[in-house]
Amino acid sequence: MDLLEQIRGTFPKTIDKSKPIFSAVVANSAGTGAIQKQVTDLLEYMKEWTSTPNIYEQTGDMLEKTTNFFSFLERFSDETDEGFKARISAIFIRNHDTKWGTPYDVKSVFRQYFPHATVYLIENTNKIDAVEVGLGNLFLDGDIDTDTPTDWTLTNCVARPEARFSKAYGIELNQNGATLSQQVDVNSSATYFLHFFLKGNVNVQIKDNHNKYWDYKTKTWKNSAVNNSFTTEDWDNCTLFFITNSNATKITVSFIYVDTLTYIDYFRLFAKQPYSSFTVIAHFDGNTAENAFGLAAGDDDPNTQTSVITATINSPTLSGNGTSVLPSDWDLKDCTMSSDSVDISDSLAMISKTINVSHSTIYNLSFSFTGKLSVLVKDNNGKYFDFGTSTWKEHFDSNIFSAESLTSKILTLTTSAETTELTIEIKLTPPQPRYSHYGYYDKSFLSGVPVGFANDIYDDLLDYLRSQGVRAYLDIIVRDYLE
Repeated sequence: MDLLEQIRGTFPKTIDKSKPIFSAVVANSAGTGAIQKQVTDLLEYMKEWTSTPNIYEQTGDMLEKTTNFFSFLERFSDETDEGFKARISAIFIRNHDTKWGTPYDVKSVFRQYFPHATVYLIENTNKIDAVEVGLGNLFLDGDIDTDTPTDWTLTNCVARPEARFSKAYGIELNQNGATLSQQVDVNSSATYFLHFFLKGNVNVQIKDNHNKYWDYKTKTWKNSAVNNSFTTEDWDNCTLFFITNSNATKITVSFIYVDTLTYIDYFRLFAKQPYSSFTVIAHFDGNTAENAFGLAAGDDDPNTQTSVITATINSPTLSGNGTSVLPSDWDLKDCTMSSDSVDISDSLAMISKTINVSHSTIYNLSFSFTGKLSVLVKDNNGKYFDFGTSTWKEHFDSNIFSAESLTSKILTLTTSAETTELTIEIKLTPPQPRYSHYGYYDKSFLSGVPVGFANDIYDDLLDYLRSQGVRAYLDIIVRDYLE
């Protein structure tokens, strides 16, 4: 007996089952009756569920129905079954980690959700915009919102866009005596956690209103100045805690130049709370905002323009392992070279050269110049060399160099094990756009579903991952533009 006969058999024989109303509402030979169709779909659903009990073998609607039943996850508008399953696995399998809720576990999950971001996990944090007194960030202007920050005391240091970890500006320390400091009100006999992001070397001094200095190594207050030293090669979080004295009411935190160009940003100072907490930071850097749609002013818009910039390049030379590119060997675009010197005054003008090189070999690019230059070095694998960190990167803007008077420069790079060819371009640094005049639309806004950088999905994810009693926060940072 098929389904049509079973359904018809449940009704009395006195009902004419060939009538249009019965056929449309209950069942018919075409299988389009309302009740008949619902039962058919239910049976197919039950069969598929029982025949494919492993969610990672399911596809399409079945996969989404199962996922919606067991979790909050929704498929992204352009997401494949494989990508969707990977996010499910990140939550429920956790790379086969045996301990869940640890910092390592949480970072591992979020790295799968943010494949183009660097994920940091910082413990002992609070909600930065908490309205309760003493819960939020005790530093004013912790993200350096302007190029002339008034809440900080700057001595021989400056706020620059290139020094930023987040938002618009960060602090550059690049000379002896450079110091950034801020005074904060504190409670006596209380514990505080200091967090900041650093690229370079810095000494941190913490002084209270009785001229006592915190020594992080001994966890005691000293009568003379104590430098708590931090060093990072690339952006990384630095943390220390201190316990105020019984008579302390204020502390001054100072960040002091050591011996190298240093960038510092994203300053946080939190009072320790009677519960565990952490913040997950997903940091997007470079051209990684591929899921955002940007509207910006055109090249002719005065908001994107700066004053006319010119530069002079003298005796550009590349040497290494028997290779030599002399000034006369460079390819010139919209410029001319005379006596080994070239003047550039057009944004499209450049000198460039593509050469065959040896792998794992040191090369020196030397020249003298005035003005502001952009130097781009790309290899045959599509990677770019960052002279600031001496590393090859998948995504990287040009190296920027400035000089008001004639300055000599020797740039050293080492080719990778796969490098066989280099392309070098030297040109004017283009006018820098004013990011505050840009408008950005999240992919979730365009597609109408919570995807891309939408915080609600990741807040739900964070709620899944955190241990009970632990407070967790999320901060998504896109370094390319102001959120």
